Amino acid sequence: MGIAAILMGACGSTLRVTSQPTPGVAFSALRSWDWYPSASLGLHDSRVDTSEVSTIIRQSIAAELAAKGYRRDSIAPDFFVDYHGTLEQKRVELIVRPYCPGDPEPPLSHQEPYCREYEEGTLVIHLLDARSERVIWSCEARDEVDFTLSAAERRGRVEDAIRQILARFPN
Repeated sequence: MGIAAILMGACGSTLRVTSQPTPGVAFSALRSWDWYPSASLGLHDSRVDTSEVSTIIRQSIAAELAAKGYRRDSIAPDFFVDYHGTLEQKRVELIVRPYCPGDPEPPLSHQEPYCREYEEGTLVIHLLDARSERVIWSCEARDEVDFTLSAAERRGRVEDAIRQILARFPN
């Protein structure tokens, strides 16, 4: 859920996920992970940077990695996990025509511009090689934020977004 949907929840149908592996990385050799020690971990916006949201993100990442067969190892991990999130004001301009049920479609001269502003959240997850600290895989999810969701709805959106993000992680 961009951080919007990801962290605070939003209309799930607008979630956009993109990922990029680093060519030449032997992902099949990776077995263990830990949180990046010099991490930028966090959400960088007081509206979503809460211990509740951070806990949900960390638990969801750990659960998804465990489901893929990776174990957490704080002594000698194969890769580190880093994440951060942001919120950004967005604006979309649409052309809307007035409509009354039963009316024929009005001519173009009756169309009016309509502008909608919203917050878009982005959650970025980086996986870094533990030896070189070079990014080996990166993924981000973006969505519109809905600050009115309940705690249970937020948790569900975060878990779903992280599931979709880590589904793209090659193993």
